This record gives sequence, structure tokens and C-alpha cells, in this order.
Amino acid sequence: MMPKTVRDRYLARLNDLIREGEEIYRGAKVTPEQWVNLDPTGGLIPEQISARRFEMDDVRFMTWRTSCVSIIEQLVSPSSPNWNRVRNFAGYAADEELLKRGLAVVVAVRDELERGFLDGLGSHIEAALTGDYMGQAERLLGEGIPGQHDHVPAAVLAGAILERTLRMLCENHSPPIPTMKRNDEPFAMNALIDALRKTDAITETWAKQLRAWADIRNHAAHGRFDQFNRPQVEAMIPGIRRFIDEHGG
Repeated sequence: MMPKTVRDRYLARLNDLIREGEEIYRGAKVTPEQWVNLDPTGGLIPEQISARRFEMDDVRFMTWRTSCVSIIEQLVSPSSPNWNRVRNFAGYAADEELLKRGLAVVVAVRDELERGFLDGLGSHIEAALTGDYMGQAERLLGEGIPGQHDHVPAAVLAGAILERTLRMLCENHSPPIPTMKRNDEPFAMNALIDALRKTDAITETWAKQLRAWADIRNHAAHGRFDQFNRPQVEAMIPGIRRFIDEHGG
């Protein structure tokens, strides 16, 4: 399930884009079709009907269109039957009918997300975020200077990613495993690991390894730098990647 905070941000952005599209439509200059009287006797000549014209702010439309496609591409999977509609949207010109179609696409995606039909994409979004953060952890190690506690920030970041993954696994478990105490305080990582182990969501081998990584993260976060070393962090990062790959976090 897509985290509520993430879903709410997407809904807010989609609503903003819908309002923007409606403002573009309302702000367009419309010249209605007219009968042009060229007959000196007062008659109207059908051949002289002027076409209706709809003129909008082209730059504003293209900026809006780009923003819409950028957001929708994050929500609609390339395997979705609606993917072609998204790709077509990216090529829409500043035209009245195409503006209406674009608005319809954004409204449809907003409604689907609001009703929970796009919640399955939460895993996709989380996977992208996790991959980015894990890459940052690797870069922190690569750019550091060995012997100067350069591995500490990487350990903190990797540990945070692991905790986030464990919480997602608990929330996605059937039935969901609580991640918060009754006083709304979040359970610590070891409590999450124990809960996942009790439901056989993870093996004892993985549970043991996860506890070791949780300890490294806690040591790093609380300044106990003598309790772990750089090689452990170097092994921790690809290990967490492997855990996420195997468990769909």
C-alpha cells in the first residue's frame, strides 16, 4: 500500500494541476463563429461564416502539460493500458480539444489514486526512493577518507533505509503488523525484526543479520564509533540491497 503521506502529496499536486488546467481554459480568448453579411440586400451568405477561434496562453499550456506528464508518469506503470494516453498527452498541442483531453486524463488519475486503485504503485515508488538513497550511502563511502570515521554517515543512512523497509514489510503483511505503540511512539528496529520473525515473514538467519545491522545503525547514530568499523559498513550496504530484493521492500 502506498504510504498515506506519499499519496496525499500526489493528490495535492494533481488537484493543483487540475485547477491550473481549468484556469488556462477559462483564461482563453474565444471568438465565436459569426455570420458575415456581404449581401447589400441584407441577406446572409453561408460561405462567409467565420470559424470559432480559441486562443490560449501557449507557454502556460506547455508548462502545465509537462508538469502533468511528469507526475502521471510516476503513477501510471508502462505496463498499464492507460500508458499510451500518458504518452499521447506529452505531445498535445495548445488546442481546446486537447486541453480538455489532458484535463480528463489528470482527473481520471486523481480519482483512481483517491479511490485506492493506484496503491499498488507504492512499492514501485518506494523502490525508486530506496535505490536512490542506497546509491547515496555508497557514494558517501566512496568519497570518504578511510580512518576518519567517514563510514559513519553511510551507516546512519543505510540503517534508516533498512528501518523504512522493515516498517513497509510490516504494513504490507497480511494481517498488518503494528509499527507503532499505543502512545503513537514507533517501535524500534529490533521489535520490528522480532515481529516479522514471529510471523515467518523472514528467516532466523535474516533476523540475526538484521539485528546486527540495527546495532551498527544505533552505534553510528549515538556516537559509539568504536563499536563498528568501515568493513562492516561496506558489507552492510550490499547486504541491505539483497534483503530488499529478496523481500520486495
